[in-house]
Amino acid sequence: MKRALAVLIISGLWLQIHAQDNLKSINKMSVGLSIQQYQKDFGIGLQLTSPYWGKKTNSAIRLAYNFQYLEHLDENSKIIWTNYQNLKLGYVLATKPIQDFFRYYGEIGGIFIFPNEIFSGESVVPGIYGIFGFEFLFPNENKLSKSIFIELGALGTGAKAEKVETEPIYSNGFLISTGLRLFFRKR
Repeated sequence: MKRALAVLIISGLWLQIHAQDNLKSINKMSVGLSIQQYQKDFGIGLQLTSPYWGKKTNSAIRLAYNFQYLEHLDENSKIIWTNYQNLKLGYVLATKPIQDFFRYYGEIGGIFIFPNEIFSGESVVPGIYGIFGFEFLFPNENKLSKSIFIELGALGTGAKAEKVETEPIYSNGFLISTGLRLFFRKR
């Protein structure tokens, strides 16, 4: 009985140490792919997140470049999608991983929209955004670590498609995003 208890305790400690090694892999720099909706505008994006730092909380910087599509009427009253881009730079504050599988985070930052000349005469429209995210972690020290994320938030920009007949606002209000992050491996 004492041997079985000793083996169980040693196995538990080994698993805990191994899990901590795996968790180091999800605090490294990562690249992400996302699909999102800003207000009514569908989009896809690329993200680059710095390595996380901090002892009590995890902090990082995230840069994202997104391709959005504004749905509007053209001069023949047909519905079309016109692309535009935006660049986001934000500060991320995340929890330590919970049960080695999950963490949640907040992100706040600035957004710069680059409208399409088809619907706007502006060259750059600045704004702010804030999100709350959930990240499901799949750490692996020997292979590629990854995560799946879901984000909910809001953005405010004042962007207006003044060349479209109804002059709709875009990239304002509620946002939702989901995607995949891949963490760089150690060499």
